Amino acid sequence: MEKIIVSMTTWPPRFAVAQQAMAAIVEQVKTDSLQDRVHLVMVLSEDEVCYAETRIEACELIGRMEKLSVEIIYDKGNIRSHKKLIPTLEKYPNNPILVVDDDNAQCKGWLKTFVEDHDKHPDDIIYGRGGSDQEGGMASAVYGTKIMKDLGLIPEGYKIMVVGSVMEEDCDGMCWQYIVNKYFNGPEDAASKIDF
Repeated sequence: MEKIIVSMTTWPPRFAVAQQAMAAIVEQVKTDSLQDRVHLVMVLSEDEVCYAETRIEACELIGRMEKLSVEIIYDKGNIRSHKKLIPTLEKYPNNPILVVDDDNAQCKGWLKTFVEDHDKHPDDIIYGRGGSDQEGGMASAVYGTKIMKDLGLIPEGYKIMVVGSVMEEDCDGMCWQYIVNKYFNGPEDAASKIDF
């Protein structure tokens, strides 16, 4: 069975909090005997780790992650919260990936429940807390999609996916900018090769 990659990222103001959040996840892995099912990853921006004013805090974070057997992936540049998914997806394209926040500890049994749900529904995307700044709207869209499925309103061969933005207004477009810069020679090249 493939390992589920649990990916977290952080930035200098939250290095200490991220250590606590990842330590809590490591504890759940041990408590629930998930060592053979889960691989933990911390993605860090090389730019942020190398700042002179945060180098000591970064070294403490990296040292703690190594002691906890958490893999560190260094990403060039800074795509902010997207770096908890995109670099991990590039390194582990065939594994399920669970992205987690660096600023809260998950409730007891949370990771075990996720692994069990993934085993029951291996081809589904499992949505958790924090997927949109309008959680009521997100919940309505998810529930509405379930109603469509239950009533047979989704045409055969189609899959409905409900998507929310975690970047909010100040960073809209950064994920697309990253994809355009990484895989194309600018916006014009991308527009000429993608059918919109």
